[in-house]
Amino acid sequence: MKVEEIGRSGSKVTVRVEASPAEYRDAVCAGVRAFFLKPTDALPAPGEVDPILKNVVGADGDVAAAKLDAAVNWLLPRAIEQSGLHPICDPRGTFPAPPAQGEPLVFEVSMYPRPQIDLTSYDPVSIEVEAPTVTEAEIDERVAEITAEAVRNGTLAHNLDGTPDAIDDAWVAAHIPDEGCNTVAALRGQLAAAGRQYKRQQFVQYQMSRATAEIAKRLEEDVAADLVDALRQSMLDELRDTLAAQHTTLDDFLAAQQMTRDALEVGAQNQARETLRQSVALDAVFRHEKLAVTDDDRRAALAAIAPGHEDEAEAQMRETGYLFAIEESAERLKAGGWVLAQANVTIR
Repeated sequence: MKVEEIGRSGSKVTVRVEASPAEYRDAVCAGVRAFFLKPTDALPAPGEVDPILKNVVGADGDVAAAKLDAAVNWLLPRAIEQSGLHPICDPRGTFPAPPAQGEPLVFEVSMYPRPQIDLTSYDPVSIEVEAPTVTEAEIDERVAEITAEAVRNGTLAHNLDGTPDAIDDAWVAAHIPDEGCNTVAALRGQLAAAGRQYKRQQFVQYQMSRATAEIAKRLEEDVAADLVDALRQSMLDELRDTLAAQHTTLDDFLAAQQMTRDALEVGAQNQARETLRQSVALDAVFRHEKLAVTDDDRRAALAAIAPGHEDEAEAQMRETGYLFAIEESAERLKAGGWVLAQANVTIR
């Protein structure tokens, strides 16, 4: 496969991808398995592709278009990795007509590569954070959730005014299976302990986020405006796709959140800018400190992306060609850990 840069406009880079007839044929087979079958399924032979896709697109579907779609989507991440230009958001590829017999597949990809900006200083940052605590209000909220579930499963009745009965010692003794938890007071103590444990587990990540935000203030220059705009648009497109999958609209979402479109745009713009600043800062730390990623770092990155399903996520990303995204995440986690390890942390 040939990948060559053919143009730049601001931060946007456009590359031309050319796959030979044999590479296109193999990409169709690999793409069909990656996007329509399981990674553990056998790679379909060229003669098996059409029957598989006919079952996918239906009798009136366009099998040729589906083959092209599978091939381009399989080749796209591999072309990105070959280019060495890892984008900050999903790239935009062209979908030409299927190549004629014996002709190569040619398409273009436009992307916004992550920039390289150094820091003015790599000295330790200083942050001040509050120790994790569990408030009575948070315990009350968990008790209310347990009460609502008890009403739904029929173990707790409603009062005449429609409100649920309060959980009492007898209910706790009868329905909480944990030994030694026989009273409301014991249940609240158990909920408080669980809340503290959860917050302790999140505390390191919280400190890392604070330290990363602090060191991002040291960028030698700000990220380019067109990069921020590209990431903002990508974030909004992803929101729309998520809402569509939930059979709702952006207007419905805004109404539920009591938010205007302008407020959503401003919030997305600010989030995109800060996300880019922190990512670029961590990239700078990784380069400057000559850090290296280990298998444990990659595993931690997978755990952050798909907790409890690391093996499945790795297999899927390997099949679809996006393992480089795991490497990028692992590098930034490594850099974030280094920043926190050097930081002066005051816990209030």
